[in-house]
Amino acid sequence: MRINTAHDTPGDWEAMAAHVRAAAADLGRHVAIEVDLAGPKMRIAAGVPEARQQLGDTFWLVPPGSRPGAVDDTPCVEVTLSAILEQVGVGQEVWFDDGKIGGHAVELATAEADGAPVGTAVRVVVEHVGRKGQRLRLEKGVNFPETEIDLPVPTAEDLAALPHALGIADAIGFSFVQRPAEIDALHDAMAAMLAGPPPALLGGPPPAPRDGPPPALVLKVETRLAVRALPSLIVHALRRGPTAVMIARGDLGVELGFERLAEVQEELLWLCEAAHVPVIWATQVLEAMAKRGVPTRAEVTDAAMGERAECVMLNKGPYAEEAVRSLADVLRRMHRHQNKKTPRLGALRAWASEG
Repeated sequence: MRINTAHDTPGDWEAMAAHVRAAAADLGRHVAIEVDLAGPKMRIAAGVPEARQQLGDTFWLVPPGSRPGAVDDTPCVEVTLSAILEQVGVGQEVWFDDGKIGGHAVELATAEADGAPVGTAVRVVVEHVGRKGQRLRLEKGVNFPETEIDLPVPTAEDLAALPHALGIADAIGFSFVQRPAEIDALHDAMAAMLAGPPPALLGGPPPAPRDGPPPALVLKVETRLAVRALPSLIVHALRRGPTAVMIARGDLGVELGFERLAEVQEELLWLCEAAHVPVIWATQVLEAMAKRGVPTRAEVTDAAMGERAECVMLNKGPYAEEAVRSLADVLRRMHRHQNKKTPRLGALRAWASEG
């Protein structure tokens, strides 16, 4: 079970973990919990236009509660982590909601609140969107594939969530990790928190002390730099403890371009197998089935590729239980033919009477 600290509260995370533990106990099984730190992920916070975005539409990305100094009628969409806007250049790509809307930054301005400058505003023109248009939605991610973003990782929000995560996690998901020094920073923070009394952070009572070994670290590969640095990241992380890799195909597809995603994820799988590092295959697996109850042909074939990883991640939806059952069936059938990257050369049964 994956719990994402980008959403909800520490009380909610602990309640989710308690439900998982209770269900696992009823089944007589151990169910691991991965708690993802949010990382420096920009998300839409407020000001979403009601109309669908169409080709040629424009809007400003602004810090919360601000507007561009040169006021016009262009809608303003407020975003989290507005420090990223100060690193964006004119002409660079901007993508929203895992690639559903795309465009370019065409103008920069000073963002103001109550007449005082509070950062940078970026005007975006929409250049990639479906024929019927697409709505911007609250809490959906914003990506800048061509921008060299330089922000502290782990973030202050990550460090505030970490004590609560340590109380419930078997593994910590390290979002947007790109450099070996960031791995040291997170491991050092975990060691310090585990050595002393847990602080009361993010409101409410302090988390319970951890019982057992420190959690494993899951390196989430979400950016171009993380792809290039992954060999050194794996070696560095393994020096400090158990390590896994998540191929986070939502952000990664936007960062690399969808036409490169299949090739790059293939190379990531080979690298992780060579390093004996387990892989989590993530993002939009059986998404249509989880949301609508009926899978597409393409996503069933995509889900079958997950046999080459140790774990496949499904997202939430009203048909999540059906999606789990379907995924388990697909992977069980594929396991006769494939073990990670190695064909098993199993008996062919498509022509047998039982199918």
